[in-house]
Amino acid sequence: MFHIRLMRRTHGDECLASWEPLVATSHDDARCRFQEAMLPGRMAFRLLGEGQSEPITDFDPAIAGDVLIVPAIQGG
Repeated sequence: MFHIRLMRRTHGDECLASWEPLVATSHDDARCRFQEAMLPGRMAFRLLGEGQSEPITDFDPAIAGDVLIVPAIQGG
């Protein structure tokens, strides 16, 4: 089972969706949650393993795996 998580500014992450690669019906919900969470300025990363990630712009269940969406970075 894979997850799409949204990083929170305070502490922890929020799990937006869970999906199974072999269960096509779970892909639609995960894709919808991904699209809803991708507000302007946010970035999404496919987590590849210890300290490794790759930026993504769309949810593709064939390659997505675990995904972390990061809030927009604000400068001061």
